[in-house]
Amino acid sequence: MDRYVERNEAGEEWPGYVQQKDLLWERRAHLPQHYMVYDTDVLEREVKRAGFLVEKMGYINRPDYPQDARNGGREGLAVLTIKPSNS
Repeated sequence: MDRYVERNEAGEEWPGYVQQKDLLWERRAHLPQHYMVYDTDVLEREVKRAGFLVEKMGYINRPDYPQDARNGGREGLAVLTIKPSNS
C-alpha cells in the first residue's frame, strides 16, 4: 500500500494499477496479471465521471482472508449508486 499512497500523493490518475510481475508477495501467483486497487476517493471520482451519484460507500472487512492478505479491515470496497433521471 505504500506505493499506492506515494502514487496518489504524486497525483497519478490511477495510483492503484498493479502488475503481478511487480509484486514481491508470495501469493502473487494467485492474482491476475493486472488489477486495480481503489480507495474511496478514486472510486467516487469514477462513479461521478460515469454520471452516477454515490448513495453509500464503504470498506469491507474480510476477517476470513489470510493474515498476510489483510489490510486493516479495508480488504474490499463497495459502492451503492443512483443514476439520476434526465427528466
